[in-house]
Amino acid sequence: MILNKKHLKAVLIAVAVIAIYLLSREWLGLNDSEKVLGWITDMFQRFGLPFVFVAGLLEGVLLINWYWPGSGVILLGAALASRAGLPLEWLIVTAVSSLWLGYLFDYALGRYGWYKLVIKYGGRPLLERAQKQLKQRGHIGVWFWYAHPQTANFVATAAGILQYKFWPFAVTALVAQALWGTAWALLVNAIGLTLLDQLIQYSLPALVIFMIIWLYRVFKRPTA
Repeated sequence: MILNKKHLKAVLIAVAVIAIYLLSREWLGLNDSEKVLGWITDMFQRFGLPFVFVAGLLEGVLLINWYWPGSGVILLGAALASRAGLPLEWLIVTAVSSLWLGYLFDYALGRYGWYKLVIKYGGRPLLERAQKQLKQRGHIGVWFWYAHPQTANFVATAAGILQYKFWPFAVTALVAQALWGTAWALLVNAIGLTLLDQLIQYSLPALVIFMIIWLYRVFKRPTA
């Protein structure tokens, strides 16, 4: 296979990402899992629940959460709750309420026509799928979409587009997010520290595998 400019650019990006990671790992000491966990714990001890609230609120807003790892912040908080001195029950309440407020904003995006910005940036397929699911099953029938904010956003926006009544939507979204949020928080709190330690130790092989998969997908795409 002859490399074209697109393929060469992708290879250079992959090599650069791995090189930057290796340099950062050496410079910042990211190969020491206890040190990394100490940094993250200190961050939660300093900023606490307000940090979780802001992270959840931004994660709950469509478009912003494409670039903001709010779910990661919340799950880190759940994993390190006892270590950072954060009451798990209040972390869950904070995360659920902030995400829910974000979904209300998404609902407004759909109801008042602002969702066209989402379509412009490539969100049409998921948005259309969410509308189809809502029409077929109703809002209660799509609770599984609330398992992750980045799909819940589309359901909330689709509900606005379809002119669902506000309060039935708001209550259903809150209950669904509370159930999923509690389940995820309890699970991550139970196994999170062990999982985080493993992720830090094996982060380099994971990154290499991820970049190989990404390169494979780039090479498989038809070129113009």
